[in-house]
Amino acid sequence: VYLLYIIYRFTYFTSFIGLLTLHHLYIYHAFLEVFKIIKNRTPIALFELFTPSNRSNNLLIVPKVKLDIAKHSIVFKVSSLWNDLIPSILTKCHPNAMGIMVPGSSLGSDMSVAVSVVKRKLKEILNS
Repeated sequence: VYLLYIIYRFTYFTSFIGLLTLHHLYIYHAFLEVFKIIKNRTPIALFELFTPSNRSNNLLIVPKVKLDIAKHSIVFKVSSLWNDLIPSILTKCHPNAMGIMVPGSSLGSDMSVAVSVVKRKLKEILNS
């Protein structure tokens, strides 16, 4: 019981001063690595592991798995994580004066957004 109390207090303290918990650090670094891989398309061997969705520009196709152990693969976990977080990270496109939606026309709406902006938004999401 005392150990649970210490863990609870530590979690509360870290969120109060803006530090990320261990689980949030995993999410933070995994998401940033995938963002950099997809943005820069390098290293090509890792880039080819991720399949972009045909329906949405910014989502990834989560690989189909037959065994439960395959759900522990990095590609499965990070693709799921990506699809959960990327709508909150990138801003929505706004129509131009003629009412046409142009992907990437709004600042921070596509993969051209700076890594520093993604880091800041991701920390805000994880600390909330």
